[in-house]
This record gives sequence, C-alpha cells and structure tokens, in this order.
Amino acid sequence: FNLYRRQGGGADYTLVASIPSENPGQVEGAQYTLVDEDVTAGRTYEYLLEDVDLGGTRTPHGPAVATVPYAVFLPLVPR
Repeated sequence: FNLYRRQGGGADYTLVASIPSENPGQVEGAQYTLVDEDVTAGRTYEYLLEDVDLGGTRTPHGPAVATVPYAVFLPLVPR
C-alpha cells in the first residue's frame, strides 16, 4: 500500500508511507495503523490510499479528510 497526503484543497499529494502487505496474495485482510505526526494543528488534510497488487496495478481509494485538532496545554499549578 501507498499512503499519500495533501493539505485540504491542495493540488499535489505527497507520499507519507509505503506499507507492505501483511497477507500478500491472500483473500484475508489485515489491520494496519499509521500515525501521521508530520501535520499542523488546525489544518485539514486529505489522504489517499493506493493498493498495489502483485502485478503492479495501482488502485486509489479515497480521499479521506481529517482535521487535526488543536492541542491545549494547561499548566499544572500546585496548591
């Protein structure tokens, strides 16, 4: 699999990760997790997942849209 990302409304996708199949050539699926840490709070991103079969044929899926929430850090004030 290849996972691509672009900023919401952007023109070009960039490759985030190439993920090898857990079950190449098998009918059963597998579960995958990837944490994209190269994002900015408050921005919206579009992700495109591309599967690559054993013959090299690429099929895109998506896009999926995600908005990164803002992180709020409050100081710890001892009493």
